[in-house]
Amino acid sequence: MNFQQTSECFRNMNFLNDKFTDTRIPSALSNEENKLLEESVEAKMKELSSLQLDIVENMDRIQMLDDHQKLVQDELATIQ
Repeated sequence: MNFQQTSECFRNMNFLNDKFTDTRIPSALSNEENKLLEESVEAKMKELSSLQLDIVENMDRIQMLDDHQKLVQDELATIQ
């Protein structure tokens, strides 16, 4: 899998829109331990989403820098 395919793969992933994401227990049935676990899971899901966005942004930056490097190398080859 090349860089472009990897980048597209991460863009197409969206963990928060998964159909199995909403697994919360109704509040009438939850005890304190379950409520704390649900809060922890929600916080981790938000963190996961944020990290996923960071990955996509970093992959875009890498692609831009790679493109720029190719242009600079082509220009350098033309000058020499």
